[in-house]
Amino acid sequence: MFSAEREGTEEPVLVYVLLEHQSTPRYWMALRVLNYCLQIWMAWQEASKNRKKTKLPLIVPLVFYQGGKRWSPEREFRELVEGAAAEWRWVPRFEYLLIDQTEGGPEAVLGSAVARLTQMAMLARVRGGDELVERTAVLMAEVSPTGDVEVLALHVEYVLATQSEEGLRAFGAALRRNVPGRGGELMTYVEQIEERGRQEGRQEGRQEGRQEGVLRTIEGFLQRDVPWSTIEEATSIDESEFERLKQQLDAGAPGADQPN
Repeated sequence: MFSAEREGTEEPVLVYVLLEHQSTPRYWMALRVLNYCLQIWMAWQEASKNRKKTKLPLIVPLVFYQGGKRWSPEREFRELVEGAAAEWRWVPRFEYLLIDQTEGGPEAVLGSAVARLTQMAMLARVRGGDELVERTAVLMAEVSPTGDVEVLALHVEYVLATQSEEGLRAFGAALRRNVPGRGGELMTYVEQIEERGRQEGRQEGRQEGRQEGVLRTIEGFLQRDVPWSTIEEATSIDESEFERLKQQLDAGAPGADQPN
C-alpha cells in the first residue's frame, strides 16, 4: 500500500497495488482480479469500522504476464457477461492493467536492479535460452555489491529450481564470467550448491536437491508475503504439494526417524 497526494491538493490518497503474475493466459482473469479487489475493500471496511473511514482506498489492479504467446483474455469484466446484459448499468465497470512481456526482449525489462533480476529470472524459466540466463547472471553481478546476500541466494535457488541441467551449466558459466573474483559471497554460495550436487551424484540425489531448492525458494517467497497464487504460477507447486514435499524431505533428512 502506498500513500500519495492528490494532484493540486494536499489530500492524501491511499493506493493498493495488486500484482498478479501469470505465465499462461487465464480466461477468467478479470473476475479473479475483481474478487481480489473486493476482498481488500471488505477487509478495509471491516478494519475501519471504529475509525470513521467513509471512503475506500484506490486499488491499481495489475496483471504481469510472461508467456509463450500474447495475452488474449478480455481485460474488462463486462466482456465476461453474456450478450446485451454486458451493457446493463448493474454490471460492474472494471478493468485491470496488463504488462505483457511476450514480445519484448531482455532490454525491455525495466526497474531497479533487483526488480530486473526477478523479472529476468522468471523470463529465463518461461522462455529458456542462453541470452536470458546470461542476463540473469549479469544482473546478479550488478546486485552483488549491495551486499544483500539473502536476495541473491533466493534468486540463485529459484534458477536452480526452474532450469534444466543444460540451463544450470550455462548459468554457472555465466556467473563465473560476470561475477568479479571467486572469493565473493555469491560465488561461494553457488560453489557450495554445485559441490552439494556433485556429492549427491545419483539421479535420485539430484532430484532431491532440486526439490529442496524449490522448497527454499517458496519459503523465501512466503517470508516476503508473496500470495500463493503467484507462488503456484512461478513454481507449479500449490500449498498442499508444498506441505507434502516438505514432510517428505524432512522424513529423509539425516537424523530423522526411520521406519523399522
